[in-house]
Amino acid sequence: MSTPLRQQSPASRPVSPERVASLWTSLRGHATHEAWTAQLAALYAEPRGPDVPRRLAALARMAPSVSAAPSSAALLMERALAAGHDGGSAFQKRRAEAHLEAWRGGGNGADTQHLTLAAEAWLLALRGLENASLSEAWLACANALSAAGQHNRALATIETVRNKFADGSASSALKSAAARLALGQYEGALGALADAQAAMHAGAASALTTADANLAAAVCHEMWGAETGSPASVSAAAALFSAALGERAAEALETAAPWLDAADRASRAALPALRAVFLEQAAERDRVYGRTPTAWLRLAKARRQAGQFGAADAALSRSLDVDPSKAEPLAVAVAWAGAEGCVRCRCRVSALPAP
Repeated sequence: MSTPLRQQSPASRPVSPERVASLWTSLRGHATHEAWTAQLAALYAEPRGPDVPRRLAALARMAPSVSAAPSSAALLMERALAAGHDGGSAFQKRRAEAHLEAWRGGGNGADTQHLTLAAEAWLLALRGLENASLSEAWLACANALSAAGQHNRALATIETVRNKFADGSASSALKSAAARLALGQYEGALGALADAQAAMHAGAASALTTADANLAAAVCHEMWGAETGSPASVSAAAALFSAALGERAAEALETAAPWLDAADRASRAALPALRAVFLEQAAERDRVYGRTPTAWLRLAKARRQAGQFGAADAALSRSLDVDPSKAEPLAVAVAWAGAEGCVRCRCRVSALPAP
């Protein structure tokens, strides 16, 4: 006769496969962290020798799988390059990804140098055939360039994808439109938005809707009209607003809701520049929403994510103007001021062992 389950000793009770897997992952992670820490300590104890570049590169590869700071892999890779590591295309891809992860994990005080180094690494990674043959690698490079504020190079990279890989997706067309809007290339942006809508009508998947594309095109026409004084652009914008919002477009345009909804979809589509366009319209058009510091702070963060650092500072300033005593905008301003110049990133890199 078998012993009832509740009377069995803990060691004899059955354990689910999921629990076994969880325990194994935990133990393996602990062992990996111990090995990583030991190797790093050994490198500090003996920081010279011909194998230092290889040891640094190995530590950098291990860093994402241990409970180390998000920037550990990025910093170790920079030190490996400085020590003479050859930095092949696979290494450069990992380096780019590590710097982007460090940027995302750094919060408001993240070092902007991570973005510059990520963009540099992606450009080097694309020299290898294993990366250059993948449209995803080119788009990742474009995203890094855009985040670093290198919008001309980002646009060139996106157009490479659209031409070299015959990419007719709505996503690549929207990325092209966003890059062109950031550069003030309104005619080109309208062409890319038209391509995106054609792809959507053909059944291409997109987090944005055709109404969102119409809103973006209408704003583009307004900007173009303000720059050129063309009445045709004003008329085109009005027609597109009606197409996007229906008969009550004039009333809807005075509220933040349609713009915030479009901004949320742009965020899900990984289109930070378009998200910033929509958030700006929400803050400018809705008088109630525009009088809140949250509206401008949200726009400031979106602009910064899109690599539009000067515009981000201007939006943050508007947030502080609305309510100088608000704690969050002040904290963000202090964090951004501390991140500028990337001093912390460079100091931490230089503090690692010399070859």
